[in-house]
Amino acid sequence: MSTIRTLDRAFSILRVVAQHPDGVGVSDVAAELGLAKSTISRLLTAMNSWEIVERTAENRFRIGSEPVRWVGQQPFTATLPALARPVLQKIADETGEAAAICILKGFQVFYVDHVQSYQDIQVRDWTGEQLPLHVSSAGKVLLAYSPVEFVEAFLRRPLLPFTDQSIVDPEALRAELIAVRAQGYALTDEEYSQGIIGLAVPVFNRQGEVVAAINVYGPKFRLKSPATQAQIIEKLSVEVGSLANV
Repeated sequence: MSTIRTLDRAFSILRVVAQHPDGVGVSDVAAELGLAKSTISRLLTAMNSWEIVERTAENRFRIGSEPVRWVGQQPFTATLPALARPVLQKIADETGEAAAICILKGFQVFYVDHVQSYQDIQVRDWTGEQLPLHVSSAGKVLLAYSPVEFVEAFLRRPLLPFTDQSIVDPEALRAELIAVRAQGYALTDEEYSQGIIGLAVPVFNRQGEVVAAINVYGPKFRLKSPATQAQIIEKLSVEVGSLANV
């Protein structure tokens, strides 16, 4: 087998393994890539020896310590999409809605990455774009957990309405931010775009600071039920643990 072909297969395997944080079996990898189990087993064994992947007690494979170490040496904003993508994919798969991870950029929320819903009616992919903090669920989370001085500076700015539901009164927004911190999540209901609901939770770093927010957003007719919203918040809260201490 040529070196290029081996490398191509190894990276294809690594991509599959990365999509399964809890581990994936040789047979599943072979089936997904359309390769022989013996080939997959041989390459995974070699990758395990280099700690690129690691074998679990259940004889499954997940990302090993070496890629994690490499990622840890890179700037946070450069590594965030790679770290978050498997989490976003799992959230999108299990909720049926679009999932995104966002960071603070000035007085706006910046969409770092997005995984689209598998449903027929989908929302726009905002990857690489920015929105005002007060009309996005992720923006509200990032604002709610920001220093008081930052919040007050933001509230002194004009809060422009995007729909009739946009919160543009500073006192009303301040009260909502207090509620976001108390409950641990934010919700927007047609505040940026008609017919769209968003829900978001914070991502903490090792110092206990909020460095990002993960949100789920989709059509109101699918997300208007309080029971559905509660299920999504629970799923977000569980899965965001995979990104804890980034």
